[in-house]
Amino acid sequence: MNILHYDIARGCYLRPEEFKKAMKLARDNSFDAFLPYLENMLQLKTVEKACPSCAITPNQWREYGIYAGKIGIELFGHFNVIGHTAAIRRAYPELGEEEFNPASATVKQWMIDSLAEYCSFFNGRYMLIGGDEWQAPSQLLKDPEFKAGIAWAEYLNTAIEFLTERNITPIVWHDVLFHYPETFAILSRKAIIAFWYYHVNLGGYPGLKMLREHGFRTIAASSIKNGAEDGRLAALRMAKKEQKKYRAEGIMVTSWEEVYAAQQNLAVPIAGKILREVPLSEEDRNFIRFSTVTKYLSRIPETSPHYLQAKKNQQTTAEKLTGERDFFVALAQNNHKVLLADFARRCYPEGPRWNKLNEKAKHEFSLRQKHAAGRWLQLTVTNGDEQFSIYPDFGWSLQNWHIGDLVIVEDHIKDKLGTELLPPGGYRSYTKILGFRPAWSVGAGQHPCIVWQYPFVSKVLKETSKQIVVEFQQTLPHVCLQYRLRVSKDRQGFELDLRARNLIENLCGAFTWNLPIQPHDIKSIREMLFIHSNILTMERGRYRLEFKVPRRDAAGFRIDRGKHFFTPDLQGKFRFLRFGQIVESHWDFNIIKHT
Repeated sequence: MNILHYDIARGCYLRPEEFKKAMKLARDNSFDAFLPYLENMLQLKTVEKACPSCAITPNQWREYGIYAGKIGIELFGHFNVIGHTAAIRRAYPELGEEEFNPASATVKQWMIDSLAEYCSFFNGRYMLIGGDEWQAPSQLLKDPEFKAGIAWAEYLNTAIEFLTERNITPIVWHDVLFHYPETFAILSRKAIIAFWYYHVNLGGYPGLKMLREHGFRTIAASSIKNGAEDGRLAALRMAKKEQKKYRAEGIMVTSWEEVYAAQQNLAVPIAGKILREVPLSEEDRNFIRFSTVTKYLSRIPETSPHYLQAKKNQQTTAEKLTGERDFFVALAQNNHKVLLADFARRCYPEGPRWNKLNEKAKHEFSLRQKHAAGRWLQLTVTNGDEQFSIYPDFGWSLQNWHIGDLVIVEDHIKDKLGTELLPPGGYRSYTKILGFRPAWSVGAGQHPCIVWQYPFVSKVLKETSKQIVVEFQQTLPHVCLQYRLRVSKDRQGFELDLRARNLIENLCGAFTWNLPIQPHDIKSIREMLFIHSNILTMERGRYRLEFKVPRRDAAGFRIDRGKHFFTPDLQGKFRFLRFGQIVESHWDFNIIKHT
């Protein structure tokens, strides 16, 4: 018996047609039974305050059962009588604020009432009743007479007897049973024990044999939680082998917390092939690579030197997929609006998963302000898969500028904000902050520049769904500066309008910049093209970066390089200025993605 345990409650609230497609997906890939993980996704009177509005009604469940019969797959039931009941306890605190108390008469009556209502419209043969990862309430553990394992087993026995009297075979998870081995003598043998282990155990799964020798019927359970990454699939192969070896009655494949139906559409066929022991296709192998690198990315910081290469591998692999290709490309690019649209098409737009994704999608084009390290103002602009942060307190420093898998300017500031910084106004107060910085240079290109050592004052002038405009101002004894940043949703990159008002007669000044390109990508030197003295162009992988300055303001670009840095610095055209004379310039930073 092959069972697909599809996470509905904690992953995505499938719409009725998608629920049926999921059952058919299971049937088409050699699964005999479909077991939806429901938690609070079933409308019972005993849990109605905990249910989302889209929870499955009794009539819908009957309809799903009829459809399952038509296509030739068995529909299993699910109801957690103990363990994983947080959503219910939040709505019904009288049942227990920490966890269910199995000795409570109130909890026992709630369980019986819930099962009775479920059985009034459930006509299947098997029901998973949970029992896993149950943490006994603190007040009970303080009682030396309380035996957690025994209380758990006796409580479950009540549910087991209730269901078996109605010709329903309960399925209970193994882990609490193994935590309290004294329960082996107590738990009813009328239940099937599902032994779940989602990793390769070098000694196999002898727990299946132990359960059988103690008189229990068993199911081996494995998982495709992370799509179909290598580690999970190796565990699934072992589970299949151990199922045969110890004659377990079936094998269950779970999909814990997977948010997207698209992932299951590729992962379930792979699981089915492993259970049938048939070769995988090139599409399967590409999806395994994608899932494996995606899991790897979730476990390393974005600042890791390995992150960039892994991100490139993820996007390259996504583009090789044929099934659900657009979805996985969007996933690799962190395009939350595309992911949100896909989610809404297949699932109901509610619940914690939807809310989290919706919040991310809102920030696809956004300006966020916060105080880094609790004190330094940080403005972060997000425009699709492009993002950068500006720190006006440090003479206007732009950091962590990246688009897709390309890092343009690294996050130099992250290791310095928690350290003791010099007061503003010194020769090198904030020079080590680095980042991309405009400069108002006097007499010649200056590094460090005094304007970097003083804070700017920022003001948001415009923030709409299509454009963001922020103004930054600084006044020093020799100059009043104004930078105006403009970001538009319909293009990537940004524009800078710069304005300087000279405050010292006959001063010679010009706008320049310091642009520290990602240093470990040293081949950028060879790729850089100086098309004109006022246009800096770089071909970087899938992107063309074009940074343009008016010809009247640019003398050219100078490469400043060392062992740990590489900066194509703008050399400005200097002018002698009268007191009060204004100099303005417009800088255009454009990013073009190659098709």
